[in-house]
Parts: sequence; C-alpha cells; structure tokens
Amino acid sequence: MSRVEKKAEDKAKKKKGGALYALVMFILMGVMVFAGINLWEIYNNYNEGTEAYVDFANVAGAGDVIDVVEDRTYLKINWEALRAINNDLVAWIRLPGTVINYPIVKGSDNSYYLTHLLNDEYSIKGTIFVDYRDPAPMEHFLTICYGHRMKDWSMFGLLGDYFSSHGPDDFYEQHPVWQLYTPRGTFDLEIFAAAEVDSADESVYKLYFEDESEKQAYIDWLLTHNELQGYDGRVDVGPNDEILMMSTCTLRGSDVDDNRLVVWGKMVYVEDPNGLNVVEGGN
Repeated sequence: MSRVEKKAEDKAKKKKGGALYALVMFILMGVMVFAGINLWEIYNNYNEGTEAYVDFANVAGAGDVIDVVEDRTYLKINWEALRAINNDLVAWIRLPGTVINYPIVKGSDNSYYLTHLLNDEYSIKGTIFVDYRDPAPMEHFLTICYGHRMKDWSMFGLLGDYFSSHGPDDFYEQHPVWQLYTPRGTFDLEIFAAAEVDSADESVYKLYFEDESEKQAYIDWLLTHNELQGYDGRVDVGPNDEILMMSTCTLRGSDVDDNRLVVWGKMVYVEDPNGLNVVEGGN
C-alpha cells in the first residue's frame, strides 16, 4: 500500500470513527433528555398531588384544628363538601405532626385509586382506599386499607418508620395514635402491631370472620408476629374491638415486591361534649 493510499485509509477511518462517536453522543444525549423529561413529569406529578391534597383538606375543613379533647387537637370534617367531589368517600385519616391528612375512599375495585385522586384526576400518589369487597368499612372487626409508600413520605410513606429496620428508634413513641374520622364519629387509632407480610396471604388480608374465636386467633397471630418497635403492650385489643389495617409497599415508590408493610390500629371512640362527633352532611 502506498503512502498516499494509507493516508487516505487513515482519513476514512478517522472520519468513520468521528461519525460513530457523534452517533453515540447523540444517542446518549437523547437518553439523558428522555430521562430528564420523565423525572420532571414525576416531580410535577408529585407536586400536583401534594397541592391537590392540600385543597381537599381545605374543602374538608381539615386544614385547621377546630376542637381539643384531653389536650389532643381534632378536626370536624365537612362530609357534604367532600362528597360533592366524590361520593366514594368513606373516611378521613390524620396523623398529627406529619403530612398524613387524607381522605379514604371505597372504589369498585382495588386498582383505580392506585393512580387517581379524590377528584378522579390521574396521580402516581393515588388515594388511600379500603378493600372494595368490604360491605361496611370501619363498622366491624377488621377494615383493610391500602396506600402507596411514597418517596416524599406522603400517603402511607411513614408506615415503614414503625419498623426498626426502616425508621427512627423513637417513631412509635412520637406517633402512637392516629385519628380516624368517619360519618358515624371520630376515633383515635391506637397503633398496636406491625408486620411485613405476603400480599397474597389471605389469612392476614382477611375480610370475613366466622366468630369471636377466629377474631381472637387473628389478634394472637398479630401479637406473636409483631415487629412494632418499642411496643410495650399498652393497647388492650379484643375480638369485640374495631381494627384498621393499613397496608403499603416494602419499597418506596415501587410495587415490584410481593411483600407489604402492614400496621394495625385499634379504633377508640372519642367522647366530646362539644359536639365533635356531630355529623355534618353525613348519614
């Protein structure tokens, strides 16, 4: 090969290499732009969901504390205003001192509210919802409630903090009681158990109980498998009590794991002579 031919070949190789490099860089830039757009859409969706729940709280009257019972602050929920937005509403849940201040709905399946807000708009935050097969949520022994474990700790994102492997050592001491508002009254939700379970385990996600012995067996199982850090047996639970079961993913912002983090609370009616439990717009 002559010097001229070799020079021409080297030039061609260099040109080809440069074109390949440019193509690779173009592809990488495209991937980066696509990823950036996706991240921006996720960020916006998070923010839009957060803003929507602030609006729902304001409509509900849940943006401000209106009553105090035994040094605890409570809300008075405007059921009529909320049901004007969505008649699937069945309750409102709140954990004072945190971002948890949300409506609870019951849909026609267990999938729609994974990706929809109370006003039916699409959102990756979804809405906290009870099992659609439950004929009377919050009115019997066990009500099953589902919510996402969001990366910004919203929805049921804080449930994992009740487990020693996920949260601070004193989380249970700081937040032993939630608040549950229903059309029939206001309840303290006294947390007493937590466990990581298989989402397909029907013995845990149990909808029907034949008798008190089945209910007691369920309670015994919970206490035997209890992973609630710092729990000292302070909550007395029996088969005649009403329990709310709150279920979320083991991984933040993901639903790829078949296991779930579950926290159980006993519903305790709040006595209030000032009419806290007088229903406005409810049944």
